[in-house]
Amino acid sequence: MNQKKQIFISIVAAFLVLILLYFIFIYNRNKGGNLSQGGNNNYQNVKTSETSSLITQSTSSNALTTVPGGTREVIQEKIATPDVNSSVPQNVARPTTVLPAEGNALRQFEIKAQEGKFIPSIIVVNEGDVVNLVLNAVDSDYNIYFPDFGNVILAKKGTNGRGQFTASPYGQYKFFCDQKTTPTCPPNMSGTFIINK
Repeated sequence: MNQKKQIFISIVAAFLVLILLYFIFIYNRNKGGNLSQGGNNNYQNVKTSETSSLITQSTSSNALTTVPGGTREVIQEKIATPDVNSSVPQNVARPTTVLPAEGNALRQFEIKAQEGKFIPSIIVVNEGDVVNLVLNAVDSDYNIYFPDFGNVILAKKGTNGRGQFTASPYGQYKFFCDQKTTPTCPPNMSGTFIINK
């Protein structure tokens, strides 16, 4: 009888763990956070609605509909979306991983933040791709802020920050190191994010 009781308790415990995981998933989904949360304290992902002092609404003749404080414009220079083995122009990020994902792709990029610059500083994806970013803060604390998507990925000196979001809609965007989030960010540290149709 003891063995049956132990099996019953194990099944109930496993069921309770599954229910708990389900509620955590629902809570995180309803919170609106679309970045994966890291498992250690070396980096932190933040969803923010604040607009950086560096960002202003795009007023150029190339501007496309965007969010307040957004940077979305018509793509200035057509750059093909790279794959892992693609030859890319200088300063264009080559993905470290490309996996099929529901008609689009999951693309992972590693971006270095060093000496006040993003290296490389141009990221190119296709509309609808899931973008995984790893930010490597080499010599200081940095972040990478996408105002049009409301995403900030933080990384302390010598660590990696990670974030994920879906690239949509098409257009050319700017990303920045936001001084409000990380005061050590140098002014005008920025890059270009291109979403091809």
